[in-house]
Amino acid sequence: MISESNVECRDLTPIKKIYFFTGTGNSLFVAEKLAEQVEGFELVAIKDEMKKENIVIDCDVAGIIYPVYCFGLPRIVRDFLVKADFSKVDYIFSVATAGNPKSAPSNIQLAKILKKKNKKLSAGFVVGMPGNYIPLYGAPSDEKQQKYFNVAIERVSKIADYIKQKKAGYIEKGFFLLRFGYLGANFFYMGLKNSAKKFHVTDKCTSCGLCEKVCPVGNIKLVNDLPVWSDKCEQCMACLQLCPVEAIEYGKISKGRRRYKNPFVKLT
Repeated sequence: MISESNVECRDLTPIKKIYFFTGTGNSLFVAEKLAEQVEGFELVAIKDEMKKENIVIDCDVAGIIYPVYCFGLPRIVRDFLVKADFSKVDYIFSVATAGNPKSAPSNIQLAKILKKKNKKLSAGFVVGMPGNYIPLYGAPSDEKQQKYFNVAIERVSKIADYIKQKKAGYIEKGFFLLRFGYLGANFFYMGLKNSAKKFHVTDKCTSCGLCEKVCPVGNIKLVNDLPVWSDKCEQCMACLQLCPVEAIEYGKISKGRRRYKNPFVKLT
């Protein structure tokens, strides 16, 4: 006879985690809004997980939220997916943030990585957000940014309803002519080693050290009170965009362009 004292009690509430990567706050914004609407989600920064020797995704429901870089996954997100053990996860979803959702086939790349691990991407979404890649453009006006945020909030509500029911099968893949556009990310990865060489600091620098603090991969160190970039850059642009005195430039092309930080999240 088994007495009640011999039975191990276990909380049967599903464990839910959102793993996110963010440079200037867009993906964190979406992660936080989603966590507000789906009870029980814990937010976990991918940059912190990557410091571990072994990454075990110890939850029933796992979300991956990330920005789109060159049609694909940021390198750190790709490496996280490759490194992590997803064997314990029952339901995996992803949310990509992109300036143009129709040109974001990155969920296909993510699903292929999971497939190699014998895991399935249950659902994949894309949410439009203001772009931050200053080598190509400056930040949009406050009015345009707010339009992005309003649409994003509505979009996240629909995603939350889908996830609450643990539905599966819906994966946004972008415009059909760009379905394999994520392959361009491979060329993007190849150029990252030398990509930080264009960063430089002007005489406006106050040596506050914020750039060193916000870099997700520890690629910036203060040397003689000035930032120096190494060769591990992810091109997230956090150092440049978040500098409080706009003392960081990317070659000559960023000069005069408006900076961007998501106004609704705390990044430091």
